[in-house]
Amino acid sequence: MAASNSSAYLDLFGGTHKWDASEWVTSDDRVRGGSSVSRLAVSDDGRAATFTGHLDTSTLGGAGFASQRTRGTLHQDLSAYDGLLITVTGGDSKRYAVTLKDEIPGRRDDGRDLSGVSWEADFALGSGGEGTNEGSHADQQTETTTTASATDGQQVYLPWGQFKATYRGRPKPDAEPLDLTDVKRFGIMMRSISISSIAATKSSGAEHLNNRSAFDETEDEDDQAALEKRAQGTLNEIKTPNQEGDSPGSKTSATSPPVGWRRAFCGFI
Repeated sequence: MAASNSSAYLDLFGGTHKWDASEWVTSDDRVRGGSSVSRLAVSDDGRAATFTGHLDTSTLGGAGFASQRTRGTLHQDLSAYDGLLITVTGGDSKRYAVTLKDEIPGRRDDGRDLSGVSWEADFALGSGGEGTNEGSHADQQTETTTTASATDGQQVYLPWGQFKATYRGRPKPDAEPLDLTDVKRFGIMMRSISISSIAATKSSGAEHLNNRSAFDETEDEDDQAALEKRAQGTLNEIKTPNQEGDSPGSKTSATSPPVGWRRAFCGFI
């Protein structure tokens, strides 16, 4: 990526490393017989991406998921940072998950991905724009923290301690610790079992993602001022995709409010 680990933050998607639709691919429950669908549409200037979709919560008995993930295998060293910061504008009250992988399990004979361990952290924006997190820990270092950004965006900070190992959507407490020196894949997911308020119904979701950055905890006032200035610069007006017509990773077409991901407490994607 463009920024070095010596910086207070590292732009992963957005900011100095613009969003690129070709870096992302759809991973929905249709591969298991479900009917969920997701799309990631990148703005013309690459400053933001819009995650939209339809989550089927009935076909697979509540195990549906709609997600986008990075293609191929990345080798991102995030060990110098403390978490991910996401700046979101125009979000809804539904729950989403950011996923990380430090191992890529390979593919089956039919070309489908084999199941492997994922590290997931949930977040949501309330109807009034406030951040919410069910089951957050008492220790501040492992809490999801949400604050107002320098603009209308909301910043969601996910410390590494908030990411929990899962296998096929279920907790895997015996997993090896997340290897932050070699993160190979990032994902954005809406999954029915993460959204308790709508578990029995079908739902739609939309998130605009301006920037995902990793941050370290030792930043001075100049670093914070630069961060706020950067947040203001990345939350520009973007375009949203046609819910029915756009394909995954397509460019956007209709104008809408901006949206993004960045950092608040210590750091982020």
